[in-house]
Amino acid sequence: MKKSFILILFSFHLLFSTWILASPDSDLFMNYDQKQPKIKSSHWIFYIHADALQLRPLTQYQMVHKEINSRNEVLFGGGPGFARRFMLAFPLSTITEINAYYWGHDVTEAQKPNTQDLKDYEVLRSEQKDIIYGIQISQSINFAFETKYLLIEPFIQFGVGLGRTKYSLKYRWDTNTPSEYESYQSTISENLVTQSLAAGIQFIAMNGFISYLKVQKNVFTVGTRETSISRIDVGSTEVSTSNTEKLNQNQDEYSYGVAFGYVF
Repeated sequence: MKKSFILILFSFHLLFSTWILASPDSDLFMNYDQKQPKIKSSHWIFYIHADALQLRPLTQYQMVHKEINSRNEVLFGGGPGFARRFMLAFPLSTITEINAYYWGHDVTEAQKPNTQDLKDYEVLRSEQKDIIYGIQISQSINFAFETKYLLIEPFIQFGVGLGRTKYSLKYRWDTNTPSEYESYQSTISENLVTQSLAAGIQFIAMNGFISYLKVQKNVFTVGTRETSISRIDVGSTEVSTSNTEKLNQNQDEYSYGVAFGYVF
């Protein structure tokens, strides 16, 4: 799924860029003659970005009828970004950006008995949700290669920010026989300090449209982790636990993204 999603992102980026370059003299927003000088000087940028994040969720369990172990997941999401480019000496520039992000992953599984009378009854129900959201400030160094209708800019970007995670699992096995019933529910929430290092390439059309592709290494430093677990094992009563930990623990994850925006 990860490779397919990344391929879709890159394909959509290629189609968008082709459409923009196919009509460089169009009067979309500001026209070419007005826009060309601004592209090569300091300016503001508004972005919308879409990302795929690799993640190893902490939640797992082993029950009689189902288990979820250590695994890798892919979270999808994105958000808006607002930036200011400072032209140092063309073709060299630096961009200061602030952006918000929300990445999520949601899986639900249900199993029903093969009985017409119980066709709406769920013997097994399992839900998994993984969420990361936050805000980040980043700084990039860009070097532009100029063509007739386009600036092509490789860049390196560094970022810091604050975030929060929430991992949750819910599971229930119920055959209407009390001695067989079991359930599990857990929630882990974390406060994060984030750091990132990214490399990518940005395309700026002379009519003001902008897009980029990038690969990013994220370092999530967990400061506080809150864990809550409630379970009922077969033939047992409910047992609940909760605790809060103060940590300084790093988790490295990679993300892949595209963005589209406009210079003004």
